[in-house]
Amino acid sequence: MVLTDPGKEVFFKPGTSFADAVTAAGLKATDFGLVAKTDLQDPALADAAFAIAKEGDFAIILGIGGKRVVGVTKINPGGQTTYDDAKAAIAKSLALTKAKNAYADVQDEVESLRAGMKPLKDIADRYKLKVTTVAITAGGAELKDVPGLAAENDTKVATAIFAATQGKLAPTVSIAANDNVWFDLSKVDPARDQTLDEVKDALITAWTNEKTDQALQAEVKSITTDLDAGKAFQDVATAHHQVATLSQPITRDGDKTKVLSEQVANQIFSAGPDSHGSAKDDDGDYLLYHVVDIQPATGKPDSKIADFLKTSNQDALYAEFIGGIRDEAGLRINQQALSQALNLDQPTQ
Repeated sequence: MVLTDPGKEVFFKPGTSFADAVTAAGLKATDFGLVAKTDLQDPALADAAFAIAKEGDFAIILGIGGKRVVGVTKINPGGQTTYDDAKAAIAKSLALTKAKNAYADVQDEVESLRAGMKPLKDIADRYKLKVTTVAITAGGAELKDVPGLAAENDTKVATAIFAATQGKLAPTVSIAANDNVWFDLSKVDPARDQTLDEVKDALITAWTNEKTDQALQAEVKSITTDLDAGKAFQDVATAHHQVATLSQPITRDGDKTKVLSEQVANQIFSAGPDSHGSAKDDDGDYLLYHVVDIQPATGKPDSKIADFLKTSNQDALYAEFIGGIRDEAGLRINQQALSQALNLDQPTQ
């Protein structure tokens, strides 16, 4: 048996098990578990694996990216599923199909009634649907009061409402495969400047937040200036009516809290030994720090890092290889045709 890896070729005696060969070669196998052929999305892998006749055998799959090896450790004979084993799945499938058909029928009925200009309230009563009356602005923030409408769909619904025309049939807004929003545009208020009473609360909040942040920034700058001048961190904290605390050692991932978060930890690590500075934690509060000690990392590097670097390098080399073949052969990609084939240029619903 021969297992091939970029830059490495290892030979084994006949009869060596697949698992032992993979381990000895320093490779890592992916366990797909017990699967049917239809469960595998890679046709080449599926054909190769299910062509293996007995447990313990392997097959080599050739491809433009190199060779792959698939081994089979267990084979369960195929056969017909008994009615008792399949009954629950069949019942669920039939119920799901029946529900989808029923939903499609109701949707068609609603659309027909809407096309006949039936009042939305009457349609809702007929199918026991909820109707919410709401006056919204272009941002759609007021839609948060509509029951059953997820916040991520507010903008989509608001856009449809503002694109509709009063007195004409409003379009159906499709949220998901079995979730729609129907609406009537009953009134349109002309655009105008808001009155002071309408914006007073929001204005006070925004002004207060801005002034508070400006004051905090000035305080942070004052503290940083004192630290730059060589004053002790504890003395500076006391002078500003704060308490300096010594944290536990942290890594670049932080301490899993909102204070020494990953973002704050990365900023501290980039500053270097015996450094000081400020950062904003995940709660939006200002944090001032002073690095008092650095503990060198011990043990082996995280295997995930090595795997990531290896995969990144392989992907980069593979991309350059493909690009070189394409340029040498004079191939050109019709981006429009490719997008159509992959459905990348289809409008979102």
